[in-house]
Amino acid sequence: MRTGAVGLLLVMLASGCASQGGRVDREMVLPAVAERHELDDRQRFLMAVPVSVPMPVFPEDLRLRTQAVVCASFVVDTDGNTVDVGTAEQGPACVGSAGSDAAHYARLRAVVEDALAQWTWFGAAVCTFPDGVEPDDACRTEGVAIRPVPLRLDYRFVFAPGGRVSVGRGTARD
Repeated sequence: MRTGAVGLLLVMLASGCASQGGRVDREMVLPAVAERHELDDRQRFLMAVPVSVPMPVFPEDLRLRTQAVVCASFVVDTDGNTVDVGTAEQGPACVGSAGSDAAHYARLRAVVEDALAQWTWFGAAVCTFPDGVEPDDACRTEGVAIRPVPLRLDYRFVFAPGGRVSVGRGTARD
């Protein structure tokens, strides 16, 4: 009986170690030098709204000792596609990857880029209201001119050892 209990304990411990993966959190970041556009009193900005934003898949065979951070910048084009994706190690929002193994970091950047290539959006737009019409944030008034605009966004992805995939919300950037 005692041998069976020890064997069961060893199997449980081994399976726990074998299934230990990681988790991925994401947040939108606003750089201190973000470009701003002035709208006149007859205009409103409609922020891009995510339609499909799958999280990066944490590589099952990757074992991190500490968290790793991947920062990404991309453009939501006027059709709602994610284009011009780039990842970076530097910048104030990207602190946390110091000491990451270069091969591990390259794999994490690749999974972020793969996920971002699948992101789709209801694109951003600027609404211009005709004279005599009170502007509202819905932009649904008759006669409103809606002009789709591209939008650059920055995200920070944090890969942490253990746990499961979770999603965080950050600050929007226009």
